[in-house]
Amino acid sequence: MNSENSKRASGRNPPATSRGPTRPAAPDTPELAERRAQAPAAQALIRATRRLFAEGGPEWATDKRIHDTASRPGGRRGFPLGTIRYYFGGRERLLVYVARHEHLARLDRVRRALRKVNNSQELATALLKLAKDLDHFQVSFGLLTEAHHMPELQVAQAELWEDWIAKLTEMVAELKARGVAPADPDPHALAVLWSSLTVGLAAHHLANPEIELGPALALARLYAASVA
Repeated sequence: MNSENSKRASGRNPPATSRGPTRPAAPDTPELAERRAQAPAAQALIRATRRLFAEGGPEWATDKRIHDTASRPGGRRGFPLGTIRYYFGGRERLLVYVARHEHLARLDRVRRALRKVNNSQELATALLKLAKDLDHFQVSFGLLTEAHHMPELQVAQAELWEDWIAKLTEMVAELKARGVAPADPDPHALAVLWSSLTVGLAAHHLANPEIELGPALALARLYAASVA
């Protein structure tokens, strides 16, 4: 009886063949990690995670659900479990890339919105409209929650928020140069104020979609116009 027949007779299964690596070979480098994160499969995982965070927050965006719902090229859905680990090393690094993706997308939306503003009334309207980008705030608040127990994500979030205020300050300075924003207030202070206004209104709406924001929005419109 050969060895293969002996294994079958004993009731033992033959050892499983390898399906390939589940994570990159160590040591890794930042350059390789960045290149891997740009792969189509990795980008699909980032988009799926962002979508699930927007739909139901961190609890909804389980690793299994991310693997199952990420879209492959051609529209087919689903990746094998372990794909997150292969491309990112784990959930925390994936969320760092989701945070960066969301940050850049938000900057692009805000920059395009403010470039269309020509007067103080339009500025007030634009600021209030940005507060209604609830998917963005659902993702951002979820990432901030996850960052409490993920040190790398916490560091990345701090850097991204600092960059957000710096870029928004540049946009305010551009509005001042065009005569849309007031000349006296400090651009950095205005950036923090406008950011706080939109974040606060979004938080109220997310906490209770039925809350009556009409009077507050009317007051915010007047206040935004008064500083514009």
